[in-house]
Amino acid sequence: MAPTIADLAEVTPWLPVDGRSLLPLLSPGSVPWRKRFLIEHPPVGSPFGVPPYLAVRQTRLSDQRAAVYAETLSGDGVLTDAELYDLTTDPYQLESLHADPSWRRVRLILRTHLEALKECGLGTCQILEDRNGW
Repeated sequence: MAPTIADLAEVTPWLPVDGRSLLPLLSPGSVPWRKRFLIEHPPVGSPFGVPPYLAVRQTRLSDQRAAVYAETLSGDGVLTDAELYDLTTDPYQLESLHADPSWRRVRLILRTHLEALKECGLGTCQILEDRNGW
């Protein structure tokens, strides 16, 4: 939210920020946007019993394919399950391709991106979000 508020106020944050202004999404035309982003649900009490998880969603701009790689964690942060979905052919994420050998390379790349995005900060996340690859 902070980058959007700063954009609305027409100011530049004096500290590095990793978020992006949402204002370009409200304008007509082509919107430059990131190729991947981190999705997090931290290990906090959830009223719906949703387990903690981390995921990275990525779009490959060359052919507009999109995929998501997700890791479910135990309450103490230990990996309990991993999933991979081709959002182009399975937009509702019904059939995980995690065990499919033909998706091994994509799975490893997205897992690497997820690890990097988990650790980024101080203005470095945008570089990771925009990097080509997959």
